[in-house]
Formats: sequence, C-alpha cells, structure tokens
Amino acid sequence: MSALAAVLALIAFQTLDGREVLVNPIHIVSLSETAEDRDPKEKLLTDKAHCVVSLSNGKFISVAESCEGVRRRIEHEEASR
Repeated sequence: MSALAAVLALIAFQTLDGREVLVNPIHIVSLSETAEDRDPKEKLLTDKAHCVVSLSNGKFISVAESCEGVRRRIEHEEASR
C-alpha cells in the first residue's frame, strides 16, 4: 500500500489595512505594479499599494509588497518544492 502526501504551500502577503492573506502560488495569474509604484506622482487612492496580485478565480489582492518582492517569494517557493 502506498500513501500519497500532498503538500500545500501558501505565501503570506500583507494587505493595505495590515491584515495577512494566505495565497496558494499556483493560483497567481499575474502581477501588476500600481501607478504609484511606477511613478510616485501618479498617486490614485493610497501610497500603500505597490502590487496587484490577480488570482485564477478572477479576484485580485492589492498588497503592500513590491511586485519584484512578490516574484522573488513565488520563485523561492517553487524552488523549495
């Protein structure tokens, strides 16, 4: 008898109001820099958002981390599998 073990890897991000949200990196579809992150003069609503993480279910999360930081964390998670 063989056993199948599934490992779920979640990455924690900080939302704009300081809460933590856990995301399965498999469900991340795209990353987009905010206008403020590209050009600080283009401030829209808040200067806390640096990256928008789009998910496979059509939802998105605005996070305090930069897109480069998010990319590094995803790559690190994939490399550790």
